[in-house]
Amino acid sequence: SVSQARAEALAEGFSNMDLLFSPPYVCVELQRSKEMIYLRKARSLLRYASKNGRPADVVAVMRAYRERVGALRGLDVRLLFKAFKAVLYSLQN
Repeated sequence: SVSQARAEALAEGFSNMDLLFSPPYVCVELQRSKEMIYLRKARSLLRYASKNGRPADVVAVMRAYRERVGALRGLDVRLLFKAFKAVLYSLQN
């Protein structure tokens, strides 16, 4: 179904990035950029969720982002604003 394919696409988005931080790919330079890499991936997934998803998809993206970067880093104001806009946009569609 369409909703199952959408959920799989959102889950796959972060799992692709998780591969970068597991052996044999992990390195010091990647670890330094980990938060920025996940932030950019979360923003692109929010863009996808706002156009093709539901508010629950936006919440799932934010939850997955927070799990990967930590609770304090998950409070990025720009990302929270983008999530708020994504929820509003998905409610309009």
